[in-house]
Amino acid sequence: MPVTYGCTDDWTWQNNEGSVFAILARNPKKLVAQRSRNSGGDLPRAALFVRFHIVNHNGRIEKSVSAHQGACLTAQWGPDGAGLLTAGEDGFVKVWSRNGLLRSTIVQSDAPCYSTSWSPDSGAVVYAKGDALVIKQLNSSDKVSQWKAHDGLILCLAWNPNNNLIVSGAEDGFFKIWDPFSQLISASVKHDHPITSVCWAPAGDLLAVGSFNLIRLCNAGGWSHCLDRPSSGSVYSLGWSSDGTQLAAACANGHVLFAHIIDREYEWNNYACAQTARKVIAIRNILNDQSDLLDYPDRVIQVALGFGYMVVATVKQCFIHKLSSWNTPVTCDLKEGTISMILISESAASAIAPILTNIFNEILMFGCIPTDWMKSTIVLLHKKGEKGDINNYIPISLMSNIYKVFSKIILSRIAVTLDENQPKEQAGFCGKFSTIDHIHVRQVLQKYQEYNKTYYIGCVDFQKAFDSLEHEYIWKALRCQGVQMKYIRTLSTIYSGSTAEAKLEATGEPFSIQRGVRQGDPISPKLFSVVLEMIFRNLEWEYMGLNINGEKLNHLRFADDLILFSENSKGLEKMLQQLSDESEKAGLTMNLSKTKIMTNAEPTDLDTVRVNNEEIELVTEYIYLGQLISPTNTMNKEIDRRITNTWKKYWSLSEIMKNKEMSLKSKRIVYNMCILPCLTYGCQTWALTQQLSNKIKVCQNSIERSVVGVKRKDRVNLEKIKNKTKFKNAHSVCKKLKWRWTGHMLREKKEKWTRLITEWYPRGNKRSKGRQHKRWEDDIKQIAGAKWTRIARDRETWKSLEEAFVAGQAVTNNNPIADDIICMCIVERSSLSVYSYMGRLLASPRWSGMRPESLGRAAVSLGPDVLAVVDHADKKGDSSDNAVTKITHKMTVATVALCQTGPSNERQLALLDSNRDLYVVTVKDNKMKCLKLGSQILSVVWSAETDLLVGLRANSVVAWCCARAANQPDWLSLTTVCKEVSDLGRNPILQSVYEGIVHICKGNGSLLHVSLVAFQEKMLKHVAANRWEAAVQLCRTVEDDNLWACLAVLAWQHRQLAVAEEAFALIRQYHQVSYIQHLRVVN
Repeated sequence: MPVTYGCTDDWTWQNNEGSVFAILARNPKKLVAQRSRNSGGDLPRAALFVRFHIVNHNGRIEKSVSAHQGACLTAQWGPDGAGLLTAGEDGFVKVWSRNGLLRSTIVQSDAPCYSTSWSPDSGAVVYAKGDALVIKQLNSSDKVSQWKAHDGLILCLAWNPNNNLIVSGAEDGFFKIWDPFSQLISASVKHDHPITSVCWAPAGDLLAVGSFNLIRLCNAGGWSHCLDRPSSGSVYSLGWSSDGTQLAAACANGHVLFAHIIDREYEWNNYACAQTARKVIAIRNILNDQSDLLDYPDRVIQVALGFGYMVVATVKQCFIHKLSSWNTPVTCDLKEGTISMILISESAASAIAPILTNIFNEILMFGCIPTDWMKSTIVLLHKKGEKGDINNYIPISLMSNIYKVFSKIILSRIAVTLDENQPKEQAGFCGKFSTIDHIHVRQVLQKYQEYNKTYYIGCVDFQKAFDSLEHEYIWKALRCQGVQMKYIRTLSTIYSGSTAEAKLEATGEPFSIQRGVRQGDPISPKLFSVVLEMIFRNLEWEYMGLNINGEKLNHLRFADDLILFSENSKGLEKMLQQLSDESEKAGLTMNLSKTKIMTNAEPTDLDTVRVNNEEIELVTEYIYLGQLISPTNTMNKEIDRRITNTWKKYWSLSEIMKNKEMSLKSKRIVYNMCILPCLTYGCQTWALTQQLSNKIKVCQNSIERSVVGVKRKDRVNLEKIKNKTKFKNAHSVCKKLKWRWTGHMLREKKEKWTRLITEWYPRGNKRSKGRQHKRWEDDIKQIAGAKWTRIARDRETWKSLEEAFVAGQAVTNNNPIADDIICMCIVERSSLSVYSYMGRLLASPRWSGMRPESLGRAAVSLGPDVLAVVDHADKKGDSSDNAVTKITHKMTVATVALCQTGPSNERQLALLDSNRDLYVVTVKDNKMKCLKLGSQILSVVWSAETDLLVGLRANSVVAWCCARAANQPDWLSLTTVCKEVSDLGRNPILQSVYEGIVHICKGNGSLLHVSLVAFQEKMLKHVAANRWEAAVQLCRTVEDDNLWACLAVLAWQHRQLAVAEEAFALIRQYHQVSYIQHLRVVN
């Protein structure tokens, strides 16, 4: 944290932690601190009577310099830290080197100089001369600029390095804000006492003012945010911390006051947040009145809100909150602890969306598929064994990412229709289903065994199921299940021209794909489910299977994992034969060597089962969806399998888990995310006895001992090991997952076999004598009672019983969140860093003469794919990233603003120069040219949703609806909207544009909302989404010439000639109509 130094009334030098560093020789008038750009530390220096001392961090005086004949009244380091500026009672203004050597005497005057300040580029100084301000250039012969600023002696002044504004305070009780051309920007109300100190915040957005028993905090326009009246006497000096969050005040009573800036408010759409304390931010969604207080480990430095995210920077870390789930932020470490600003941008996906929309619509309309979409590359990855055996390789298919987007769109449109056609027997690739739903089939086997009923199970395997489907059968199945023909035609066209090429050491020749679904295609799993459903619809199994409360359970399927049920061998044989025959029509072949049957019938009653005259193997156990099922009690074997797989996973991660240099926190994350799921998979269906529970506990205890490197013979207390590792308790996780899944399963509205099986008991048979095996629901009944199925339907009651079921063990959830890659920019003291919203560093742009510490918000703009920065070494140009590109302008650039929408190659940059002329330039154009839009513009902002550009003049607001028409003045004037606005005050600022409503911060700090171009922005959204019919209908409804003109220009730019012809005709641009008609005749 930056250290602030002050002098007390006993002439001792202290920091903000209360430590005394040195006792000074005389009572100092002012203290200044030099920021070392190399070490990042603060080197304080004191300005004394006649001379000043150079003091190190330990408080030892390194050098004393005789500065002036009389008191040295002020001292300030230059923005680059290379020179020290002093002024004294002798009327001299001098520049000193870092080592205390005199470089030059700038001013020699008879009157005392009470204050002076550097210009942002260190090329000029401003100093007080009585009641006047004087600006003197250091490296040129330019005329000295002098004007009367106050009616009394000027006591203090400051020149902001970011917004280039000068503030002055005088004995007349006023503080005033000026631009470098002596133009008054703002003047305060008259205070009761002289203004004794002023200081700009490092970011230039806040101004601190001190007077007798008064400290005032203002915005950059001079409007007062708050006022405090400490009993401190006159405030002689004010200083900000380098991050702009803390303020220090040196007072006449010898005290130094410290303050932290809070209550900063931010708004975006329906979200609002405010910093309520040093480490606390309050956030609220005003639509549903959802609110929360977010605590941070360190004090908050900067906050940015917008585009669906809130980014909070503290001293050490950056927290990235997604507004839809703000309690689970992504964090990243910062390079430095000093951040001047955070910029966030719109998703890059929104920029490319209009282009893809046009392409996808044309494909669906005309059926023309890009050839690249039908190509795929099959990469062969070696698994194990001999590399010369092709069976030891895994094929991975790579295809166009744009096609995958298109395929997902098709899938989203037909998914509802396909899901409605899927029965409850299918759990694969269906919403609200999981493997647990079908693993729970173990309940059928256990209940049949308990009530001495016979069952036969057939476990079916297909040979290369996904690669064998007949394409015509796929289209037939889609038609039968109600999918629209335009989607079937599109998919058929893609499959008819599909080719692939294999790649191992070299790439083979392309070959056509005649069968099967495309590997890696998002829609392929659904197509397989459609075909399988078509097969089962053709089977006559209505009266086959097991009777479950009057319904027949004859099969379950999870994608291509099928399991058939029957009460006798003949029924199972008939079902297998019918399935084999019908599957062959779709191209599927049953793998009879891997298809198995299983039964609980007595060995003397067993009958063989044959399919295609081949006997099917009888087994006593089978692995179904990763869980072992068997007619006998399988819990012991299944738990042993889980423990074995857990140890295999542990030793595969031994480089992490056994690494002594790896922190326990990292090992804990790996254990919870990678190892624990191996142990608890399928635990929702387990009936755990005390013996099985102990096995799970022993496994975890052994793993924890192995992690910390302790053996049993070392006799280390187990509780000490667990307190050290803090791993999740595996047994508690199993019980909690089972309890929660049970409640969810019984409350589920969707009909599933899981609930039917749970509530069903066989009838007509008696249970065997003697002690029964533990049932799945026994431990649940111990907590919830015999009516547990009814209690589970009450969510709150069921949740209240969870703690008792888990026996008080707490389980936390650390699921990571996924997100799109969207950019944000963090400006620190010596670097710029571009991050994704997942906290990944994307770029650190650099260029010659780069000075990030002097950048203001007007000098930096971030787009979805471009970063624009005003180059302070050459203010007539600005740099645009990715690869740094220089854009040169004839005048000094004051403000830059990047458009947030549209494709990357059409990204526009708005430039506002020192003459207040507004220009636009396409940043990725081969021949970049600055095109003028208007003059006398005070502020400019782009709409966050469209290409609408809005500028603010002294008494009006201007909107350019088609800024790309700047090269055609006639069209530009037709598409420009101007509205008179009065009483804006001095230095008003545009804040944002949303839904055509312009939000303005007036000179007095109040907010003004002006409805300017609501219909124009709505039409721009239609055009961006390629909804030309909706845009035309909007224009016909509103009947506004400006709206028709915007549509005409946009339609011409997008080559929508029919729309452009109608629009130009209605605004009486008949020459353009004739030209369009000529083009049609020529074409």
